[in-house]
Amino acid sequence: MKKRIFPRFENTYRGNLHTHTTRSDGAYELEAVLHAYQDMGYQFLCISDHRKYYVSHIKENENFIILDGMEGEVGDSSYHIHAIADYSAEEAERFEAESIWPVTEQSPQETINEYIKRGNICIINHPRWTKLEYEELMEAEGYLGIEIYNNNCDRESLTGYATDYWDYLLRKGKRVYGFASDDAHAKDIHCNVSEYFGGWICVSAEGLSQKNIVNSMKTGDFYASNGPAFLTIDKEDRTISLQTSPVKSIAFISWPEHGVNVYDKSGKDIREAAFTIPEGTRYVRIEITDQNGKKAWSNPLFF
Repeated sequence: MKKRIFPRFENTYRGNLHTHTTRSDGAYELEAVLHAYQDMGYQFLCISDHRKYYVSHIKENENFIILDGMEGEVGDSSYHIHAIADYSAEEAERFEAESIWPVTEQSPQETINEYIKRGNICIINHPRWTKLEYEELMEAEGYLGIEIYNNNCDRESLTGYATDYWDYLLRKGKRVYGFASDDAHAKDIHCNVSEYFGGWICVSAEGLSQKNIVNSMKTGDFYASNGPAFLTIDKEDRTISLQTSPVKSIAFISWPEHGVNVYDKSGKDIREAAFTIPEGTRYVRIEITDQNGKKAWSNPLFF
């Protein structure tokens, strides 16, 4: 029997989880940033200023919402831990609007625990830019995923891609999701090569609200992209099939058995592919690449 993996819900929403304003070290005022993303067709945004928690007044809307959150920093460590409000979670005390969460002497794990206790999900931001070791990410528990693409880090220092970290964690049995984001700071919204609008996630959710978007993030009902799009992903017995926007290649990446890279030998675009999962496979994720080298990443299917 065929099962639809993505999209699981009727509606899919495009959003960016990581951008900064003048509330911390960004170049633009909050309203300018919000209008810029709305004008580009984004449907949700998280204001992730450093250590300064943002609480939105637009929690549910048909067109555009803002997620509550901040980007926290942990003492002398290389961890930048993104906290995003989870309104399905019961908690004793949430962060208040505009509250400052200082750089503390807590360990990364203590910080993750604190954020979760206060009703947040946690994402580890730009692990390559912050020079995290693979084992550091293995040691931490309770976070939802990592940034596998950060547009600002890629633009600034070619440290934006982190799928090697992701595959290491997945091979070791860590069930974490992959996120793409902007991490925009600069005054370059209108530049051709900009920190803005270069990395996003597309979330399949019941509706456009903070609760629905975060619930779907928690179940992996999204994909990450800096260009192409997944249209459908289906599974029937041990075969995964999918349709995409026009791309150069569709790679099924699996472990411990090898996956396969599907492409047209003449170099033409393809829009669909299928892969039969070998016995003994522990996970499969799908990575698509367009003719400009831009990519999109599905979340893993675990077996």
